[in-house]
Amino acid sequence: MIHVVIDRRRQIGSGTVWCLAACSLLGCQSDKTMTRPGDPLPPVPVAGRATPADSVVSDIVVLAPYSLSDLDGNGLASEFPMAVYLYASPFPLPFWKRGSIEVELFDETDEGERPLLDRRFSSDDLQELKQSNVVGQFYALQLTLSDAELRELSNGRAGYRVTFESLDGGLNVTSSVKRINVR
Repeated sequence: MIHVVIDRRRQIGSGTVWCLAACSLLGCQSDKTMTRPGDPLPPVPVAGRATPADSVVSDIVVLAPYSLSDLDGNGLASEFPMAVYLYASPFPLPFWKRGSIEVELFDETDEGERPLLDRRFSSDDLQELKQSNVVGQFYALQLTLSDAELRELSNGRAGYRVTFESLDGGLNVTSSVKRINVR
């Protein structure tokens, strides 16, 4: 008798679970759009307006990994690759601009920032670092920290910021401070 009651409760519970699963699946819909002969075609994609070379840099975007890499295979993570994109309002695409880029890497301590590395890429250096991808034109920078610089880090984390200085005498544009793990 007890087995019959337990089996009956399992059947009711199982039926309830199946009913809830079916209801939730029935609630999910997807709108399937089909085209029929004679329907208008979607608009042709339009390329974004290219940024004129004489534009003034208004923003800088830096893409970099969250930690250093061991690209030279010496067992020590000391390589720091980054991509620097320059933008000018109101244009949507990044562009190359003659100027210099300075990268400041610093240890963040309770007393404030303690400089570790200050690397400047001249306009001539940047000419060789130009690259392009689906986002647009950018500069591919590579920093290498020495063993001594790595040992100077107090907590395994560092901050960095990137500044672009135009040769045209425009305003310097500086990125926000970013964080990176170095251990």
